[in-house]
Amino acid sequence: MKMMIPKNRLVSGMISFSNDDNAVARISLLTVATILAAIRDIRRFADPTQAACGLFAFAQRVHARNLPESQRALDFVRVQLDRLGIGQELQTLPWGSKSLKLPPKSRRTSPKGRHALGKAEG
Repeated sequence: MKMMIPKNRLVSGMISFSNDDNAVARISLLTVATILAAIRDIRRFADPTQAACGLFAFAQRVHARNLPESQRALDFVRVQLDRLGIGQELQTLPWGSKSLKLPPKSRRTSPKGRHALGKAEG
């Protein structure tokens, strides 16, 4: 017995999605594109000093023992700035009346495909 598929469900020999499914897919795609564009704009216009201060405040709030791989707060700030692609020129972080020295820009990966922390990639 042959399966009967209504003609309006056929597109080039394949079953198409209903209009409701297409609408949901379009809205989802538009949402993702909007979020990615916003992230790109944030990166482009972000003030590295302000971002670093926010990251440092976060690191202080969660306490150093809860940071990934037992990082110090300033190391965490540098890694996150590098990940975001901002703040390469930032060397000090104004914190109240103090000026904290950030670690130098880290090399994320060595030529052999290993992270700077010695873990293999992927």
